[in-house]
Amino acid sequence: MKRALLLSLPVLLLGSCFTPWPLQGLYRCGGGCADGLLCDDGVCCKPGAQPACPTLVPASGTCLDGSAPLTWYPDKDGDGFGTTTGARLACSKPLSEPYVDNHDDCDDSSAEASPLGTEKCDGLDNNCDGRIDEGQTPVQTYYLDTDGDGYGQAGKTIEACRCPNGCVPGGYADQAGDCDDANPARHPGASEVCNGLDDDCNTLVDDGALAAPVGGACGDGGMGLCAAGTFTCAAGHLVCTSSYVPSLDVCDGEDNDCDGLVDEQPDCGGPTSLIGAGVVNGAQNMNKGLSFAESTTACLKNFAGATAETWSNPTWSGSDSTDHVWWAEAPAGKTWDLSTSSLKLNLELTWTMTSPAAGDAWDASKLPVVYLCGVNGAQMQRLVHIPGTLLVNSPQTVATTIDFSALGPTGWDRGASTGLDLTRVKRLEVLVKPAYKPPPPPLPTFTIRFSPDSGFVP
Repeated sequence: MKRALLLSLPVLLLGSCFTPWPLQGLYRCGGGCADGLLCDDGVCCKPGAQPACPTLVPASGTCLDGSAPLTWYPDKDGDGFGTTTGARLACSKPLSEPYVDNHDDCDDSSAEASPLGTEKCDGLDNNCDGRIDEGQTPVQTYYLDTDGDGYGQAGKTIEACRCPNGCVPGGYADQAGDCDDANPARHPGASEVCNGLDDDCNTLVDDGALAAPVGGACGDGGMGLCAAGTFTCAAGHLVCTSSYVPSLDVCDGEDNDCDGLVDEQPDCGGPTSLIGAGVVNGAQNMNKGLSFAESTTACLKNFAGATAETWSNPTWSGSDSTDHVWWAEAPAGKTWDLSTSSLKLNLELTWTMTSPAAGDAWDASKLPVVYLCGVNGAQMQRLVHIPGTLLVNSPQTVATTIDFSALGPTGWDRGASTGLDLTRVKRLEVLVKPAYKPPPPPLPTFTIRFSPDSGFVP
């Protein structure tokens, strides 16, 4: 049985993946090696046994003949000179690939480049002395071009001959000016793109005629009038930047504040509720009966000598037979455009008085009076009603509409006016003056409640 197994072993090896090595009687390992064998120098072998490994360095580091292994260097171009790249230790010279015992080649891809080579004008170191085209003419300067974009670094140069066919030494360029020799997309003449870099090396970032339409018109800069803009580069990104500065909405059919709405209240048309959110309210006692001149020269909120009066939304209360003023004002930085021709003011309030005069004393004095005020209060328009058009018995409810398009002698009319710009109304004021039965005391007191429906309507 043992004899049969020994006789069948070569057959097994030959029948698997091995073919004879003609020179040494071993087997090539192109298709792999059997168990217990490894591939060394192209043949299957067994370390320390037979078939012996031709070049393998034992684990001891000493070759089988007692010598130290030698370093062998690849010689791919076959010129007899090797390179350190791919060097290996071996106990004998490898035969499967060309190896030599030196590493003097400076270009193992060209048999013309070696220590025995002849220097010529081709941009190469043909004789491996570390110089390029020495002794060749004409000579010119070349610039280190690390990124291979055809432009080099001005401070890193070599002198080499000018090739007849335009060749340049490897890794060099025949022109300088590169501002980033690690990025082949950045060099003189490159297309400037919106990336936060100086692509064309002219010391400017994102300048000139970019591949993206910087400086061109765009239409997505925002809503309303903000939509129109121009393309700009911002932090390396192309963005549509609006050239319009949002402003208060005025009644002009445009979205002035760029919020996606056109002519919306309160900016256009005033607040729908004089006591609603976004409206500033207050009241004060003027502490005197105003003369006609005092009541027709300017708005009254800033009148000297006035004192604050009770306002607890929606109730205003006070006492004394002097003049009293309540107001509804746009918040800081805001105004109302009341210029639209279809605008109406719905004034709804109820009042209760103690010790009032008999009859319709308010109505006879054209009270209440409504003021429209500019930002500084000196610009104003005074609105009064025609006597007999309101009933003011106590307690009384007033629900009246001031139609700005129909002011005239039959209802509400314009009184004194001092150059008010109706597109920039800051405040609405209401002036009242309680009457009382003489002789005093008692002085009258009043309570006025504003309805949430008091406000501007189209």
